Amino acid sequence: EQALLTNHKLETLIRVHYADHAAQYILHLIRVLLWLAAYLVRMALKRRETQEWLRPGGPICLRPDPSPQSETGATA
Repeated sequence: EQALLTNHKLETLIRVHYADHAAQYILHLIRVLLWLAAYLVRMALKRRETQEWLRPGGPICLRPDPSPQSETGATA
């Protein structure tokens, strides 16, 4: 009878121990998934900015000046 009580207490302790680890694991997994989601969004924005620079014509500041004064061979 004493052995049965001891065994029952041990099983309960093990279940509680595993439940504690499972809860910690789930919280850690949630944190990792939230970080990963934020990281992927940030990387997508960076990549979009990079692709903006690679488009034909590029940003306005990098487009060639179409005015005739900007040509190098023109002298007045």
